[in-house]
Amino acid sequence: MKYFVIEIETTADGTAKQITEKATIDEAKALYHQILASVYANKDITYALVMIVNDLGFCEVMERVPTAQPEE
Repeated sequence: MKYFVIEIETTADGTAKQITEKATIDEAKALYHQILASVYANKDITYALVMIVNDLGFCEVMERVPTAQPEE
């Protein structure tokens, strides 16, 4: 089975999208957590969606990160 790590990140400069194929779930999870660590460390990212999808189309894990605080 193949796994696809999907990342969507938004900053003031625009939106970046990337899909990376991994051969095992452990490799996919390692990249998934590496991406999320970067998202939480980067204050310029206002929105992120990171997920792992298998080659059958099922979502293994997903996290949405609205890092910007709503204006009051």
